[in-house]
Amino acid sequence: MVFVKLIKKDRYPRRLAVMLLGILIMGVGVGLFKVSLMGNDPSTALAIAVGGQVGIDFSICVIILNCLYFVVELLFARDMVGVGTVVNWFFVGPSPPFSRSCLWGPSASPRTFPNSWRCWGWGC
Repeated sequence: MVFVKLIKKDRYPRRLAVMLLGILIMGVGVGLFKVSLMGNDPSTALAIAVGGQVGIDFSICVIILNCLYFVVELLFARDMVGVGTVVNWFFVGPSPPFSRSCLWGPSASPRTFPNSWRCWGWGC
């Protein structure tokens, strides 16, 4: 928790808000990757593949994989753990499905993505 000690108390709410905004933007980006089928980052691709093979939801799989990553982080970089670690751990997984359903509806698929994007951007 070294980073928490370095943050001045008057800057903490602003830093927390910026962190939450960044996680929201990251979730929208991962949702775009999943809908567009243009590729993913390695961690998201692993979560999609493991979730598909095991038969669990993407968001649950991301949280489980983050638990495994956290064990490695505790072993090798314990002083790097902070508030952002915990928030990232639990909010990155659910944010792509949530942003996907909010922006494109529950029927968002790669086949309907261009039409829904056109309707969303220009209005139909």
